[in-house]
Amino acid sequence: MPSNTAAPSVAVLKLEDLPEWPLPPPSPPSLPPYPPPNRHLNASSHLECNFETGVDISLTNAGSQQGVRHVTDSQIQCCALCAIRLSCRNFVFMPDNHVCALLPLVASEHLFRSNNPATVAGTVFVSHEQTKTKPQTHAECSYDVGRAYSQGRLGQAHSFDGGSQQLTSQQACCDACDRKGDCSKFTYEKYGGVCTLFSPIAEQYSTPGMIAGTLHQRGSDTELLERLASNRKQLRKMYWPTSR
Repeated sequence: MPSNTAAPSVAVLKLEDLPEWPLPPPSPPSLPPYPPPNRHLNASSHLECNFETGVDISLTNAGSQQGVRHVTDSQIQCCALCAIRLSCRNFVFMPDNHVCALLPLVASEHLFRSNNPATVAGTVFVSHEQTKTKPQTHAECSYDVGRAYSQGRLGQAHSFDGGSQQLTSQQACCDACDRKGDCSKFTYEKYGGVCTLFSPIAEQYSTPGMIAGTLHQRGSDTELLERLASNRKQLRKMYWPTSR
């Protein structure tokens, strides 16, 4: 017998009847770039490279990290690639195929230099700009060629940075005497660059290859240093009256 039960109805959903879903959240921001190396942060200095044509640099330790190779148009670009990396100081550029090999930062004793006409070795260094607002002030001295001093010897002079004992000119020897308060005379050996300082009691004598100098007027920078030294001595007497 026929059934009186009605068939279940099926609802048909249309796309426009579907609820609107919210947009997906934006992707998280990317990590910020690493800060530049400290050698790029000083505005008074800039990076330069020293190039050695016909020289190759390799690592003496075979197990150490090998260099990274790039292709650049010139040795200047190879220098720039090494300069922007904190872990790079030496590189090798091959002009024939424009390959730039950046060497890892290792101690100098682990670098081996050899002759290679097909390569250019480079080293990155930081050069400091000299101030242009204040010109360098030199002391004024007179010079007697073929003469030297004896008696009252104060010692051998050093360069301005205190490193080298070989001075490049008689003016540098004059400035070295200027920096020492009790110096008024000096002897400069022009072939060896040796500058010897003397007190006012020194006496001249004749000798070839030497230059005797006499300090006449000190530079303004030296006078300032002397005033600062005098102020330090006064402060020591005020706060430390007895030596410890």
